[in-house]
Amino acid sequence: MLRLDEDETRHLHRLADQAAADTRIDADVPPAELARQLVRLSEPIPYPVYAADIHCDLIAWNAATTSYYAKFAQLPHDQQNMMLWLISSREAKARLPDWEGDVQDVVARWRRVSTSIADRDRLHAQVAEYKKVSPQFAAWWDSHDVREHHTRKRRFNHPELGTVTLRLIVVDSAEMAPGSFVVYHAPVIT
Repeated sequence: MLRLDEDETRHLHRLADQAAADTRIDADVPPAELARQLVRLSEPIPYPVYAADIHCDLIAWNAATTSYYAKFAQLPHDQQNMMLWLISSREAKARLPDWEGDVQDVVARWRRVSTSIADRDRLHAQVAEYKKVSPQFAAWWDSHDVREHHTRKRRFNHPELGTVTLRLIVVDSAEMAPGSFVVYHAPVIT
């Protein structure tokens, strides 16, 4: 018996049925553009909303993202990647008080969606680069942990607001898969 949890079991089913995972839905709007439109709608929201592609390259972000995460527009275009920022930036460790758990979760979620990445050469190059940049990434990636996109709480050290806890919600629709996803943050209501 493999003793897999629910996320790992679904991941194995996806691997076994890779042909089905590679099919895209024909949409009237390309995935990246749909993600940009969703982020634009969120501009007045005072919480971070960003879109990334399957390689974790940032496609768009609202103004609040820059105050909770980083001023991504000031980074060189090839460094506007959420995974790279999380594993290599001192700012990421300062902004996320639960950095280790947060990043371990992101790595496990990326490992799960990586089965849908058509450009295997780019994936292997990214993983090799990230392993050089971060021993923690290397250990987490090599652990083969996989997780679905579940909502979860994320704490931030906001430069003006202090410690803020938000709920992270990943929107990953069939029209955007496997190309893009949008991450929303909302206040935690108790």
